[in-house]
Amino acid sequence: MIINLGDLSDSDNFDYCIVGAGPAGITCAISLSRSGAKVLLLEGGEFSWTRNSQDLYKGEVIGDAQYDLDASRLRYFGGTSNHWGGTCRQLDAIDFDDKVSGYETKWPISKSEIDPYLDQACKILQVAKMPSDELLPNSSIKKVLSSNSRPVVRFREQYFDLLSSSKSIYLVLDANALNLTVSKTIGSVEGIVVAHTSGLKATAKAKDYIVALGGIENSRFLLWSNNKTNNQIVRNNLTLGRYWMDHLHYTVGHGVVHKKLTVPTGFGSTKYLHWKGVRGFSLTPRRMRDLGILNARLTAGLDSSSAKNKIKFLMKVAPGIENWATCMISSLCSVDIQASWEQAPSFDNRIELSQKKDRFGVPLVNLYWNIFPIDFRTIRLSVLEFGRYLLDTDLGRIKIFEEILGTSSLPDASILAGFHHMGGTRMSSDPVKGVVDRNCRVHGQTNLYVIGSSVFSSGGHANPTLTIVQLSLRLSNYLKSVV
Repeated sequence: MIINLGDLSDSDNFDYCIVGAGPAGITCAISLSRSGAKVLLLEGGEFSWTRNSQDLYKGEVIGDAQYDLDASRLRYFGGTSNHWGGTCRQLDAIDFDDKVSGYETKWPISKSEIDPYLDQACKILQVAKMPSDELLPNSSIKKVLSSNSRPVVRFREQYFDLLSSSKSIYLVLDANALNLTVSKTIGSVEGIVVAHTSGLKATAKAKDYIVALGGIENSRFLLWSNNKTNNQIVRNNLTLGRYWMDHLHYTVGHGVVHKKLTVPTGFGSTKYLHWKGVRGFSLTPRRMRDLGILNARLTAGLDSSSAKNKIKFLMKVAPGIENWATCMISSLCSVDIQASWEQAPSFDNRIELSQKKDRFGVPLVNLYWNIFPIDFRTIRLSVLEFGRYLLDTDLGRIKIFEEILGTSSLPDASILAGFHHMGGTRMSSDPVKGVVDRNCRVHGQTNLYVIGSSVFSSGGHANPTLTIVQLSLRLSNYLKSVV
């Protein structure tokens, strides 16, 4: 049911208070309510987008080019699912493990621990059964497959009626969570200070609290709560806001390849996303480890040039391809080689509180974000490996762009970032290396949990939405088991 902020009182007896009504928060709310729990769901935005609400997501990026922070996420009911493209893919098993020496990529859980929640997550996202990747013959290359939400599930349209008619979920819109308060019992949260745009304030109270504000706001909320409580929320706060990540995207080369390796249209289009589940190609885990790189996906997307024109261009830089191309011409397509790959978790990439404050007096954020040599090494060696595969199998020839090979710098205007905000409250068994434990509980707290992509220890190359929903179901199951 929908209630107003003014309806909250200290006498309310909620089992769970969830902050944030995006995919993570809504998934948790529905799952927990089905066990008979009384759930309070606080959404800072309204049902629809408003400028006033969106402005609270403003911030400054310091370092490499990123999208404006108030453009890459959405602050209203349903969260960033309101501009989600619908692509669903699981993280690979290697994404939960050590990949490259010297980088903190290992999760305290394995893929097998979230696999039991796959079918339920797919049902929530209206996704068909997930296909399995296919190893290409005699190679270290695998065909990467995915599925899609059809039609794309916007949590606002899909679940608002369910939540508003629920007798055990209490939804409050325009309920801006300002900070947590602590109880006299050390290691226990007492409440959440919440404000309405009218100026009305209240304190929401429950037995357990779940922060599900997103890949930037989770860090911001906990940083400010720490500031207000003399570091009583995340007491070992060395990594709070740290190890922030995004998926990197770039067109890394072009050329001609056999038609069976292509997708019908370019990167990100609807037809591309729905074409037989094919998302591209990546290296096998063993080859990644041999090369000392992270996970990347390459896609051969059709461009507007004809194969003949592209071959003429390639002959200028590689005259030896003429005989091969003449024999293959009827089977070749002109393509751009596009890439999406993970960024290494770095302590220096971080969310910090700004000196500037929003209208509620809460500091805005500064995002310190840079792309490091390991990130460039990952895509350079991945595309070189793919190019060798095409050469060895006579399935294509590509020219890798010089900036990827390291012989020149990227254009100043290039933005490699995506909209996949991860890290900042990373999961770790060691409080020194992370903010939450394997069950998403904040280290040192008895009743405070964080969920969403901010808990990712590393990111793989898969879109994070499916994993977010799986983790949310896993957290809900855990909470129900410890009641």
